[in-house]
Amino acid sequence: MAVVGFAVSSVSAVHRSTYRLAGCEVGGSCRGRFRNRPHRHSLQGPLGCARRLKLRSVPMQRLVLFDLDDTLIDRSGALVSWMTAFIARHRLGDHVRRQLLARLQDRASPAIFGEIRSEYCLAPSPDSLWREYRRDIAASVACSDAVLAGLAELRASGWRVGIATNGPSDIQTAKLRAAGMLEHVDGVCISEAAGARKPEVAFFAKAAEACDSLLSGGGWMVGDNPETDIRGGRAAGLRTVWVGRDRHWPTHLAPPDRSVPTVLSAIELLLAVDQSRGTA
Repeated sequence: MAVVGFAVSSVSAVHRSTYRLAGCEVGGSCRGRFRNRPHRHSLQGPLGCARRLKLRSVPMQRLVLFDLDDTLIDRSGALVSWMTAFIARHRLGDHVRRQLLARLQDRASPAIFGEIRSEYCLAPSPDSLWREYRRDIAASVACSDAVLAGLAELRASGWRVGIATNGPSDIQTAKLRAAGMLEHVDGVCISEAAGARKPEVAFFAKAAEACDSLLSGGGWMVGDNPETDIRGGRAAGLRTVWVGRDRHWPTHLAPPDRSVPTVLSAIELLLAVDQSRGTA
């Protein structure tokens, strides 16, 4: 597996997100209105030209990154199923359910299972408990046929589709395989392998690279977490779609570009994007 996860399909053309200056060509000399004062400029356009000439935006590349847990798959539901089986298997009282949920709601790792083993005096080693958790969670997750079909339709429409997820590589990969998602995306970026986590901009850059794209070309981030997915995606220069279900948006954060109740609604929104302008 590559550093960021893996690219799943072949490379396609990448369109950089740049600005063209009216009356001149990118990288050339501005000779339109100022024929006697030619000015060389970069892809982004120098301030000298931008002040005088109207900018028109080049279409944004069709790249979309999806969060995995509680966006494409129901991790919360799988976690509840796992806790029920775990409590029964290790003969723990039902009172530990809330404690386990608090420990594992946001992140699970082998180290956390070392803490769980010590706290509840369990016989299996932390590694054994982790392997058990990884197996059972992977067996409990699923991606609906409708969502898989939607991902396939996005790719057929010319989108580069990636999965951008925080978490350990082994369990996230196990979930992806169990849910049958790998053949439906162009690339996967997992934080442990990438050496960066959402909401870090470096993570989103590596996620774009996993899809044979460049973050500078723009795109969309779809996720359920206001901080890591939406705030992070915006900071990385991506447009954002919040899969909010029945929740209210946190008032202390700038709102996403779009809010939808389900990931299927997000896919339908992206399929309706005006490709000539990159807006929906």
